[in-house]
Amino acid sequence: MVFFFFQIIQIETKENPKFQCPFLPYGDEYQVNNYTLKYQRKPSLTKIRDDKYVIAWESLGQDGSAYGIYAQYFSVQGNGKIGKEFRVNNVTNDWQEEVDIATIGANQEKFVMCWDSVGQDGDSTGIIAQIYNSTDGEKIGKEFIVNSVTESSQSQPKITPIGSKQDKFVICWQGYNTDNDSSYNLYAQIFNSTTGSKLGSEFLVNDFIDGRQFLHSISAIGANREKFVVSWSSWSQDGDEYGIFAQIFDSNDYGKKIGNEFQVNSNTTNSQYQNTVHSIGKNRDRFAIAWESDGQDGDYYGIFAQMYNSTDGEKIGKEFQANTFTQNHQRNPTMCSIYNSIKDVDQFVIIWESEGQEGINYGIFGQIFDITNDTSGSKKFGAEFQVNTATDNDQIRSAISPISDQNNRFVITWESKLHEDFYREGNDGALKSNLEDEDVEGVFAQNYKISEKPIINKPIQKIHSFNKDNSFNFQFDADTFFDPNKINPDNNVDLVYDAKLSNGNDLPNGLSFEPDNRKISGSVSIDDSCQNWEIKLIALEQCQILETSQVIYVSNSNPEVNIPFGTQIFKTGSAIDFQFNTDTFYDRQDVYNLEYEAKMQSTNTKWPEWLSFDQNKRLFSTTDNEVLPEDAIGDHEITLTAIDSCNNKVDYNFILSVIQGDHNHVGMSNSYILQNQFSVLIIILLIFCYLFLN
Repeated sequence: MVFFFFQIIQIETKENPKFQCPFLPYGDEYQVNNYTLKYQRKPSLTKIRDDKYVIAWESLGQDGSAYGIYAQYFSVQGNGKIGKEFRVNNVTNDWQEEVDIATIGANQEKFVMCWDSVGQDGDSTGIIAQIYNSTDGEKIGKEFIVNSVTESSQSQPKITPIGSKQDKFVICWQGYNTDNDSSYNLYAQIFNSTTGSKLGSEFLVNDFIDGRQFLHSISAIGANREKFVVSWSSWSQDGDEYGIFAQIFDSNDYGKKIGNEFQVNSNTTNSQYQNTVHSIGKNRDRFAIAWESDGQDGDYYGIFAQMYNSTDGEKIGKEFQANTFTQNHQRNPTMCSIYNSIKDVDQFVIIWESEGQEGINYGIFGQIFDITNDTSGSKKFGAEFQVNTATDNDQIRSAISPISDQNNRFVITWESKLHEDFYREGNDGALKSNLEDEDVEGVFAQNYKISEKPIINKPIQKIHSFNKDNSFNFQFDADTFFDPNKINPDNNVDLVYDAKLSNGNDLPNGLSFEPDNRKISGSVSIDDSCQNWEIKLIALEQCQILETSQVIYVSNSNPEVNIPFGTQIFKTGSAIDFQFNTDTFYDRQDVYNLEYEAKMQSTNTKWPEWLSFDQNKRLFSTTDNEVLPEDAIGDHEITLTAIDSCNNKVDYNFILSVIQGDHNHVGMSNSYILQNQFSVLIIILLIFCYLFLN
């Protein structure tokens, strides 16, 4: 059974990191195929319209006769399957295998799959294709034979869209040379994307025809896909076993060759074998060819590559080694162009299978590259990373494709294979497999996306104050930010937190931040407590490149009016003796330990001579303990100010009202008392005279 898995990249610090920032795994690696009996293997994939992609593979016995071609639609956003896996081939007799797939049409409204089929063209193996509608996934027309020459075997088709609107596509395959029992040549045919009809005749790709030309790859190049390039492995053409060669073609002239076929590999010792070619950059102004080279990295096969200019086909820099880990074999490279929107640069990624890097088995590994204009043509971006999570079996035969219009998402798919050993059994020495009754291979995949910055989920209260002892403690909730790089936005375990002053400096002395608890705590000096601190609470995604922040303001808070006392009324002839309470004002740091000032609200009004204020006692009184004179009558608007240790102030306005007093008030002035005493004496004398005269 073959399994296809997708894996989302995550930041790790172990020897084989699972991703390379800023491209992160999105979701877990997952199984592509539902049918699991025996073999499901050799996946291929492409992006189609409406945020979907499709993965195709070959499956043994599922269509009732040997291998058949099956496929599954997926959603870009959630890695979820859309519908059920479906059979691609109509003809099921014998073998249908080696599927390849490409999107066509100006609006990606179609895609086409091609494969080789035994006996369907009338003679051995031939190339078959089927066009699909990207919107509903339905077939457009019937499957058709690609190759015009049907004699002998045509196999291993590769496909790419060409033309400015992807209005054409070209399929290239290897054809067995009947004149030479050990010879293969490469052939191609261009098709109209609208009708599926052939444009021109099938044509020979390679000029050198001795030996084998096979294991080919194909890609459109140029801003308008006005060209395409085919690369392949050629026996003895470079002077020593297999070497890599390529040819550029005109997309608009039925595959007319542009220039001569050229040798790709500079190192010719031993074999340069499996290869892949892909356009690089949004404008496809470059292309790269990668291959496996025997012994060049010092130990068996390693991965090497060469960058080219799409305009003139000239090399850019020298061939370079892709793999860092060199023990055992690194084989079967494939690649695609990606866009790093954080750096705003085009990049590309090469992936391959590596033996023993994750233990004893093969695993899928990759390396991202920057494009340069220096002698290297490119340079490694970060470290090589491991794609597969499951390591029990061999992970081999990977494929990769962008799955977004911006090329900032991509999918890697591969087959997972049990170890298979063969032995002879019985008198006839029949060859048997130790996996005769096992589900041997399956298809798995992993999605990647450019990292996105965290999003504010819950705003934080902005204004905060130091405590009485100049301490500060603040913890924000785990759901304050969430990570859009997670399929489940509630899972924020990979967010990284920090806290700094808004100017980028560290927190004040005495304060510290605990990232795991999202907590600021500590105590500052009195002087520092009197300053206003603007603190930025930061959430970073896994790569710690993109951040989102919220700002809080921490200071020694102003005193506040706590319990107002309202208008105070006094009468003439009485003394003022008014003391306001300590809880009239409140301060978070100084509590009730404040200083006070009092003044008239109007700057044009003088402070009354008859009124005194003692801030230590919080006491308003008449001056020298005198009583209120008649000229004090009226409403006196007074501002009472509370001041904390940091000179923060708060004003409270109140009215001290003086009204006319009564004659019996114990607080009468001396002159008023004398006047009353004289009046009483006169009344007594008048009464006495009246009584005496009568």
